[in-house]
Amino acid sequence: MAIVTVALSYLSGLIRADLSLILGNIISFSTSYFYNALRLPDSKWEKYFSPFNSVEQVVLISLAALVLQVIIYTLARKRAKRYIRNTIVSE
Repeated sequence: MAIVTVALSYLSGLIRADLSLILGNIISFSTSYFYNALRLPDSKWEKYFSPFNSVEQVVLISLAALVLQVIIYTLARKRAKRYIRNTIVSE
C-alpha cells in the first residue's frame, strides 16, 4: 500500500493532478477516523495503540503520509518541468 501511495503521488506530480491528491488524503483520513471511531468504545484495543491513543495514531500516520506525498509530488513536478523545458529547447 505504501508503494502505491508513493506511485500515485508521483503520477499526480507528473500530470499536475493537485485536486486528486488533496481529495484522496481527505477521504483516506475521514474513513480511517470513522472506522477508528467505531472501534473506540471497545476496551480490548486500548493497549494496542500505546504510547499514543488510536486517534493520535491516525492523525500522525496521515500527516506522515501527507509529508511523504508532498515530497514525492514536488520531485515529480520538477522532473516534469525539466522534461518539458528540454523538449521545447530541442525542437
